[in-house]
Amino acid sequence: MKRVGILAFLLPLFTFAAYANGPVNKVTGSFLRGVDVPNFAIELTANERVVLKNGKTRPAKGMVTAYHLTHSDRYFALDVECVNVISETDAVLSGRIVLAGPDWEIWIGEYFLNWVHDGGEPGAYADEYHTSRTPDAIEAMNFCENPPESPVDMGRHWTVFEGNIQIHYSD
Repeated sequence: MKRVGILAFLLPLFTFAAYANGPVNKVTGSFLRGVDVPNFAIELTANERVVLKNGKTRPAKGMVTAYHLTHSDRYFALDVECVNVISETDAVLSGRIVLAGPDWEIWIGEYFLNWVHDGGEPGAYADEYHTSRTPDAIEAMNFCENPPESPVDMGRHWTVFEGNIQIHYSD
């Protein structure tokens, strides 16, 4: 019983310490996307850069992984370097491709630009995923730090067929 009392006292302290810097703007999702039929499975987790109370910063971090459903040897992994949660429904992120499967290994070192839209619950047919690719790191960071007004000019536009994109936003 004494251990339960100690845990009941310590748990709020750890919880308070974990959230002392406030909530983190982030994007998460696990979904299938495609044009006419689902053709890609995507997992994404991306956290914005955080300015800590001591003045130091923790850089943006995250990972996007994708694999082709009909050509299972095709895949890529993206190391997220910039995240900008614009609103409760939209966010942009960019990062470098660090791993890719056959036919796509030429992409390693290039940057993906992503615009995600959280259209509500459930995510199927409401959420959207827009992408472009560039070899230019400066272009990738500029896209993320100064996003366009909409994803209309991006190279590819996808609808989420199954799964969900979640945007966690706080001012």
